[in-house]
Amino acid sequence: MRSTSESSLKWVWRGSALGVLGLGWLFILIQNKFHLTASVVYVMLAYLAGVAAVYALFRTGASAVGPETDHDPDSWTLPQSAREELEREKKTLLKAIKEAEFDAQMGKLTKRDFDEMVRNYRLRAIEVIKLLDTGGESVRAQIQREVRARAEVEAMHAKVESAHTGLAKRKNPNKAAAAAQLAARSAAAAGASPAIAAEAAKAAALATDLDAEDVPASADEIIAIKKADADDKAEKAEQVEQDAKADARAEKADAKADAKAEKAEAKHDVAEAEADKAAAKADKANGTDNGASKAADVVAAEADGKAENNGAKEATP
Repeated sequence: MRSTSESSLKWVWRGSALGVLGLGWLFILIQNKFHLTASVVYVMLAYLAGVAAVYALFRTGASAVGPETDHDPDSWTLPQSAREELEREKKTLLKAIKEAEFDAQMGKLTKRDFDEMVRNYRLRAIEVIKLLDTGGESVRAQIQREVRARAEVEAMHAKVESAHTGLAKRKNPNKAAAAAQLAARSAAAAGASPAIAAEAAKAAALATDLDAEDVPASADEIIAIKKADADDKAEKAEQVEQDAKADARAEKADAKADAKAEKAEAKHDVAEAEADKAAAKADKANGTDNGASKAADVVAAEADGKAENNGAKEATP
């Protein structure tokens, strides 16, 4: 209902502007007795520019002092560039996470690099999603949230300082660390600025250090430490398993290469043996040819000798 009334008011403003423009042009034409000259056309164009400027100023002022229209995506007064930039960054981060997972499956990334990249991408994606969720709030709500986060951080600093001064007298200083960590979590959950979140993290770290001095760890801390150690051991075992698999693949590849080299050497030996056999056959063939030529020479020599003897007998009276 509200959007319908606003659209009707827009058409009323546009109709009023067109009516004022038509009346002004009619007045100009009546004063010049409907003679269209160059000066009349210039005056009409100048009047059109003046009406357009007044209409634009009126629309700008009405939008500035009017109620907020956060649910109107077609309103030209809403700044959409920042939100669109965040949406684009979110899509880019999700695409980068998918590409990193694909590269890790293909073996292009190691487990450590993949975990680090995905952790950074996810942290930034969470920040972007928080900014998108809080983008529709008014400035007053954002200021109130920052003030609450600042007050929580200051209270946390006071608790940490009191824990530091009375550490020797207190019997259970774990409460300071727990309070500091709780304040840090609440500040992060409240969507505070990065500077306030960083201060909260520093205070939590200081409280944890104070808690670690001469105080036994609590059950939750022991469980967390054991869990972290188990994760580290599992990661190391997985890394060792991957290294063993890589070594096995390398040894298998070396064995295949050695087998191929041995096969090639065997083929080379067989080829050399066949070449030797062929050379022996050729030598034998050459020897047979030489014997045949010698026999032919002997037969020819005997024939020549017989012919000479016959000639000598015929020559004798």
